Formats: sequence, C-alpha cells, structure tokens
Amino acid sequence: MGIQITSEKYVEGAHITRGKGELVQPYGTSDTLTLNKINEHSYAQFDDKNKKPLVRIKVKPSDLDIKFALITLRGGPLLILNQEDYQLIKEKAAYDKDNLVNQYGFTFKEKNQEAEATKLLHQVNPDYETQKEISEQYRSFSSVFLFVSSFLGIAFLIAAGCIIYIKQMDETEDEMENFKILRKLGFTQEDMRKGLILKVLFNFGLPLIVGLLHAYFASWAFLKLMGSNDHSPVILVIVLYTIIYACFAVIAYTHMKRTIRQSI
Repeated sequence: MGIQITSEKYVEGAHITRGKGELVQPYGTSDTLTLNKINEHSYAQFDDKNKKPLVRIKVKPSDLDIKFALITLRGGPLLILNQEDYQLIKEKAAYDKDNLVNQYGFTFKEKNQEAEATKLLHQVNPDYETQKEISEQYRSFSSVFLFVSSFLGIAFLIAAGCIIYIKQMDETEDEMENFKILRKLGFTQEDMRKGLILKVLFNFGLPLIVGLLHAYFASWAFLKLMGSNDHSPVILVIVLYTIIYACFAVIAYTHMKRTIRQSI
C-alpha cells in the first residue's frame, strides 16, 4: 500500500516490542492511509520470498516525531517496527531492492552551526533543502491558503450581514403599525424589546450557525488534506465569524429599538 517501514532505533523516543508497530502519517504526506481507519484489529502481514507468511505486525496509530524527508517516505505513511522485526523483514521478506532507501542526517551540538551548514549545503547543490526549510514552505503555503480562503469568507460574511441588516430595517418600517397596535393593547416597550431580541437572534443566529458549520468543515477538510492536527485556524475562523455577526446583530437591535421608541 505504499508504506515505508523503518526500525525503532532510527526514531527518537520509539520503544516498540516485537510483533507490534506504530504507523505515523507525517505532515505533508498524501493521505494514502487514513490513521482514523486503524483499530485494535489492524495488522500488517509480511511474506517471505516464497510468498509464505513471515511475520504479522499489530499496527496502531502514532504521533511520534520523525525526521525523514518526504522523498524518503515517497509521499506515504511510515510504519515503525521493533529492531528485530525490522531486521527479519529486511533479510527474509519479499520486496524490491530498489525500494530500500538510505537517509543520512546531522545533529548539531551548537545552534549557530545550522545556518553555516545550510549555506554549505546550498553550495554543494542548490536543490537540496533542509528539514527546517521544507517545514517553512509548508507553513507558508498553508498560511497563504488560509488567508485567501478566510479573506473571501469574511467578504461574503460581511455582504450577507449587510443584506440581513437592511432586510431587518425594512421589516421594522413595514411593521411599525403593528407595534403601535401592540402599544395600544397594553404592551410595554420592554415587552417589545424582548420580541425584538428574539427576532434578531433568529435572523442573525441561523445564518451564523450555517456559516460556522461551513467554516468548520471546510477548515477541517483542508487541515486533513495537509495532514495537520493544529485546529487553531478553525477556532480563529469560528471566533471571527461570531464577532462579525454579533456586531451586525447589536447594531440592528439598537437601530430597531430606537426607531420603535421614537415612533410610538
């Protein structure tokens, strides 16, 4: 299924027992296998070169921090195995030797060496990129996409708020005679204000709920596509939508209350 495997000794913090494996979906890889589909019955079966069962690994999702490049993972998830299981598969399992990938990494003891090493790397080959540079590219792409989508969403949101506000004002003018009749029947302005509050909450609350659901699922789908678990952009969009609609609702209620008070 396009899954790369590696040993626990190449992953910091990994302590895996024999017969078990942890599946990681790194940020930026394609969703060839959704971790949400993994359950307590999931396993990976490896056959030997004679197509006979060699080893069966019980699989569970993991959020271990890995240091493999996307080109090493070939755009898919990574299965981390116990060292003995990994060595057994490497020696006896049936696989294409061309799929065996080596990656070499460097850990700097001093932070100031990183910038100098990056400069030397680009001198060797301008096409080479460090893990930090790749991460920054993904963050910048995500930020631009979220900014554009949020900007368009807010523009449509303000337009919708203006339309609802104008419609609310027109309805208030048309219903002015009804308010006068209610006043003659003994309803106080406090009673009418309670009715106005309910009307404003319905007219602005219903579109807000629909907008929040749309924003949530759209943002959630984008984050899922990018393989990110950071939901802070979703929360930010929801809070922003709520504030904008709340402002329109308060302005509409204030204007309606003042118009009714002056007219009756």
